[in-house]
Amino acid sequence: MVHLAICLIATSGYVVSQLQFLGILWSILTIVDFPISAVTVPLAYYNGFLAFLWTIVVGTAWWYFLSKGIALLSKKLSK
Repeated sequence: MVHLAICLIATSGYVVSQLQFLGILWSILTIVDFPISAVTVPLAYYNGFLAFLWTIVVGTAWWYFLSKGIALLSKKLSK
């Protein structure tokens, strides 16, 4: 859910002119979302909106399943 919130905050930097300084979050998000951004960057060349949706949906799912996997691994190792 944090990923989704960061995506929405970064997008508000592009939509609302007074919040333009928040647009830099999208660049940071692209760097942090490395496996996802490997598809996002080439996709943005052809269709920016599709790349935007890809980052929001798949990026959020990536971080969700990554955190669930770490929680499961942590639970297994603590036993």
